[in-house]
Amino acid sequence: MRALFVSWPCSLDPSNPTARGLRTLSHWLAEAGHNVTSLSGGVLGGPIDFTEELRAVGVTGAGRFRSGSRSLVMYTDRQVNGNLICTAAHNNSVEATDIRTFVSHGQRLIRDFRPQLIVYAGGERGVSEVVRLARNCSSRVLATAWEFGWENRDAFIHAHQVVCISKFLSNHYRNRIGLSSVGYPPPVSSVRQGPLGKMVLVLQTPPEFGRPAVEELLRLGVPVRIEGWGHEWPDLGRAEFSPPSHDRTEKFKGVGAVLSISVDASGSVGAEAVMRGVPVVADQNGPIQETSGEFGSFVAESSDNGEAWAMAALELLNNPPSPEQAKSTSLKLYAAEIQRQAYVSLMERVQSTALLTA
Repeated sequence: MRALFVSWPCSLDPSNPTARGLRTLSHWLAEAGHNVTSLSGGVLGGPIDFTEELRAVGVTGAGRFRSGSRSLVMYTDRQVNGNLICTAAHNNSVEATDIRTFVSHGQRLIRDFRPQLIVYAGGERGVSEVVRLARNCSSRVLATAWEFGWENRDAFIHAHQVVCISKFLSNHYRNRIGLSSVGYPPPVSSVRQGPLGKMVLVLQTPPEFGRPAVEELLRLGVPVRIEGWGHEWPDLGRAEFSPPSHDRTEKFKGVGAVLSISVDASGSVGAEAVMRGVPVVADQNGPIQETSGEFGSFVAESSDNGEAWAMAALELLNNPPSPEQAKSTSLKLYAAEIQRQAYVSLMERVQSTALLTA
C-alpha cells in the first residue's frame, strides 16, 4: 500500500502533539511494510531550531529549513519519505502563496506517488484541498481528530473514516456535529518506567492556565520543570525550563508527578505519563483522565484556583500510587504490539473499503 500523511503543522515539531501522533502512525505503517510519504507545512509551536532536527533525519540534497521561503525540504524519517514546505512559521502570518505552494506539492505527490491511502490531520485550506484532490483520484481517506477546534463537518467531508485520540473526543465530536468516528488510545511509542522523584513536570500547559498552580508549587518549595520557553513564563526564576523534544526521557528524570492543564484534548500526556509510571494531575472528566487510565488525580476546579491544583500534585508526591497500577494500565491500553497492530489494521482496512462513515 502507498500512503500519504498530510498536515499543515510541521510533522517534525516536537511541541505539537497532533504532529507527534501522526508521525508515530507513519512510522508504524512504514515498519509494517507499506510505502509511506509525508507532506507537511512549516507551522511551528515555538522558536524551534530545526538545524539538528533535519540533520537527524537526513536532508536530501541542499535543502534546509528557511521559514517563509516556500522552498521544499526533503528528508528520510526512518522509513518515511518526508516533504516539508517552508511556509510561514505561524498560522496568523500564512499567505495565499503558502497555501498554493503546499497544494502544488500535494498535487505533485498525488500524480507521482499515486497514494492509495491519505491520512491527514486538521481542516486547513491547504490540507483540505490536497485531500480533495487525492480522493478524486480514488484514494481512501482516514481523518484524525486529535484535538478540539474542528467542530465543523467540512473538516471531515472527504473522509471515509475518522479516528479520534480518545473516546472522550469521539463523543465530543458526535455531540457537537454528529460526527461518526472511532476512539483509539493515543499512538505513543513504548517507554520504560523509572524511579519517582519529587519534582513536578508541567507538560502541554499554556502559561495562562498553568501559572497559578506553578506559582503555588514554587511557593510551597516544590521543584518545577516546565516544557516550554522561559519568555512565555516571565518572573518564574525558580522554575526549570526545558524546550520541547521528541525524547522526553531526560525530562522525566527526578519527576514524581506530571501537571497538565490543557484545552487541546490530545490526551497524549496521560498516555506517556502512565507508561513511565508517573501519576498525572489533570482536568476531571477530560481526555487525560481516560488516556492515563485514571492514574493520578483529577481536579474539578478552575485553573485559576492554583492552590487546588498544587495541593493535588503535592499529595501525589507525598503519597504516590502503586507502580503496579501503572504497569497494569499500560499493558491494558498501550501494549506495544497490540496498539501498533490496531492502528495499522485500521489504516489497511480503510484503504481496502469504501464505506463512508463521516
